[in-house]
Amino acid sequence: METKGTKVLITGCNRGIGKHVAEVLAKNGAKLYLANRRPDPTQLQELKNLGAQSVTNIQADLDNRADVEKLIADMQSEEIDILFNNAGLLTGGLIENLTTDEIYSSTQVNVTALMHLTQGLVGGMVKPVA
Repeated sequence: METKGTKVLITGCNRGIGKHVAEVLAKNGAKLYLANRRPDPTQLQELKNLGAQSVTNIQADLDNRADVEKLIADMQSEEIDILFNNAGLLTGGLIENLTTDEIYSSTQVNVTALMHLTQGLVGGMVKPVA
């Protein structure tokens, strides 16, 4: 898949898989939008140095519905080509040791926000069938 010039929103890309995907896309000349709870300002220059056409950091806590809705509203005008829903919350430990708040936070980030972002942005990514 050719990604040069494509607009890609990646959630949870400060480390791990999301960071690696951002680096690969940067090398291929994509326009990156990085949504993280705590954006890393050094990541902007690193990705530009790798070849990204542009890099935008966005502060968004996917455990917070208002942040998810703001992210959707902000991204709708950008006409995103690819949404890489990578953010995830691991609470760790056995289910019987988790607090109810940890269970709700995990579900919000790992399921609800993923579906909410997809629902909010898919209309701009899908081409109408003629």
